[in-house]
Amino acid sequence: MIDMKKFYLTSLAALLLVSCGNTQHKSSNEEVEDSVSLNIEVPESKSIATMSEDECKEAVTDFFASHFGKLSKIKKWTDFGKWENNKAAAISGEVSAVVRAEKGTYTFDALLDEWGKVTSMQMNHKGTMDCYYNYANGVRLDDNVIKSTFKSGGVTLRTIALREAGIRYVTSRKMNKNQIMDFIVNQTDMKRSNYYFQLSENELEYAQYGGDEDSGLLTTYDGNGHFYNITIDNDGKVTIVEKK
Repeated sequence: MIDMKKFYLTSLAALLLVSCGNTQHKSSNEEVEDSVSLNIEVPESKSIATMSEDECKEAVTDFFASHFGKLSKIKKWTDFGKWENNKAAAISGEVSAVVRAEKGTYTFDALLDEWGKVTSMQMNHKGTMDCYYNYANGVRLDDNVIKSTFKSGGVTLRTIALREAGIRYVTSRKMNKNQIMDFIVNQTDMKRSNYYFQLSENELEYAQYGGDEDSGLLTTYDGNGHFYNITIDNDGKVTIVEKK
């Protein structure tokens, strides 16, 4: 009788282990699936009527970062108000940014729609009403002609080719790695994927930067060529580390 009891308990324990093992495995699969579905972030629907002034200003700040790079900085806010029964908002201020390849300080007037999206942005060189940048409902209304000649560290640069993914410059003399990165960070919006530098239109580039506003690879074609890992912090400080 005792042996039968031991056999029964042993068999029951084994059955529970198998059962728990199967259940646990199934539960694990279900948890993975559930966690995936739970981790999907559903954008919160916002209304301009319920957005605070700070949230509206954040939307404008995000617009500048998206269109003019992370180094664009709001210098001050000058006006804010909601209108049309809280279905729109107007914000004005000053921003430091590279606009149409020209770094400067601009006054701006922005309009946000009922969902808090920037639908209109007009920018002027500070002290003027030149409407240097004019954006409305996803369409550029200014002439969108960019600056083509630059001075940087005693070097003159001239744009000779411009594409969505890349831009080429002819330089008055060969620039070193520090001069190149100083120019890219301080005189471009860093929205291109590739920057090429050459001494004439008929020569191959002597240097190329491929990357974005956060990091990339700088290559200089002197001798056997040198490769540098580039990182750019949110204040524009550049770290250059040569790849061995």
